[in-house]
Amino acid sequence: TDPAIVAQQEARFRQMKSICDAAGARLEVVVFPFFGAWGQDYRFDACHDVVAAGWRKVGVEVIDLRGAYRGISGADLAVSRLDSHPNERAHAIAAQVILDRVFSRR
Repeated sequence: TDPAIVAQQEARFRQMKSICDAAGARLEVVVFPFFGAWGQDYRFDACHDVVAAGWRKVGVEVIDLRGAYRGISGADLAVSRLDSHPNERAHAIAAQVILDRVFSRR
């Protein structure tokens, strides 16, 4: 939430958006929770809000997956206790949310 860091990130977001616009590509962003800390009292909620707001500020659609994972433990969504990357179940949930969002606009 440091304003200087947020400003740096927003500048990077603008640069990525500009590159995509120049190439004629639509940029959309998907924000995953950090499953190593995921749970009822997820300590990174404020961070997700800042990241999503930063992308929206530069005109990018954001799909925040927190709502899709509420009620499911991080252990059930991570590869292992040593690897907090999304597992097959987490990816399947994400894919469904993304497909529903993208195709609902057509």
